[in-house]
Order: sequence, then C-alpha cells, then structure tokens
Amino acid sequence: MKTKLKVIFLNLDLVLTSAVLTVLVGLTCISVFSRYIFFHPIVWLEEVQLWCMVWLVYLGAGAVYRNGGHIAIEILVESFPKKVQRIIAAAVNVLMVFILLFLMVQGGRLVGQMLNTGRATSYTKVPYALIYSAVPVGCFLMICNMLAELYQLWKGGSDEDTADRERGQDV
Repeated sequence: MKTKLKVIFLNLDLVLTSAVLTVLVGLTCISVFSRYIFFHPIVWLEEVQLWCMVWLVYLGAGAVYRNGGHIAIEILVESFPKKVQRIIAAAVNVLMVFILLFLMVQGGRLVGQMLNTGRATSYTKVPYALIYSAVPVGCFLMICNMLAELYQLWKGGSDEDTADRERGQDV
C-alpha cells in the first residue's frame, strides 16, 4: 500500500491530468447529447472546457517530459559518446529550467494581475486567477521533473534502462 501511494504521489501530475481529461471528455459527451438530442445546449460548458484545456496542457507537460514524450531530434546527439550525450542532456535541462523559471514567474505575475483586477469568467464567475494558475503550477512540476533528471545525470547517468526502471517498466 505504501509503495502504491508513493507511485501515485510521484505521478501526481499524471493522475491530475487524467482526472481533468476525464472531466473534459465527459462534459463534452454530455454537451453533444444535450445539444443534438435534447436541443438544449449547455451555455457554460465552453468556459469549463477552456479551463480543462489550460490545466490539461500545463499539468500534462511534466508527465509527458518525465516519460520522454516530447519531440526531440536525437540523431546528432546520439552520434556522440555517452559521456558527451550526458553533458548535452544536462546542458539542455539546465537551459530548460531557466526558461521554465522565467515562465513560472511571468505566470505568477499574470495570476497576481488577475487577482488584483478581480476578473472572472462570464457565465460561471470563476476567477481567471484560478484558471491561469495552471501556468506556474505546471512550470513548477516540469522544473521538478527536470531537476530529478539532472540529479540522475549527475549521479552517474540516466540511460534508457534507468528511466524505464523509474517508470516501473520491465527492462
């Protein structure tokens, strides 16, 4: 039970992304039935779908990164020796951490601005600060994933077998 909770905690972004995706798909299906079968569209649904999409992108990005799902052109890097590959991977991760820190700070400023202005959505009156808080939260989760990979690289290299073991896959 303890290891199961640990796996859920380590994959919290994936769990939350799955929940948001489930809500998005469920509400969209309900909306289709409501509009085309009962001829009664749900007017507030577009706002909720927007929130779900924003949170889905920013929460899911960390999980996609951790599982190696982002697009990468590796042909040049793979032509170098393993040690150079690790150095390049570390340099890319450091650069990405700085970029994400900048985005996280700017996202936090946007959330602060939305709090100060008190802007809210039209139908549901949900504060935009809550919706846009996905940016700093998602960036923070991505930074955590990148720092964990940097630690693995520093500790002795994160080859495919190590990454597969961390995800719980058989090697």
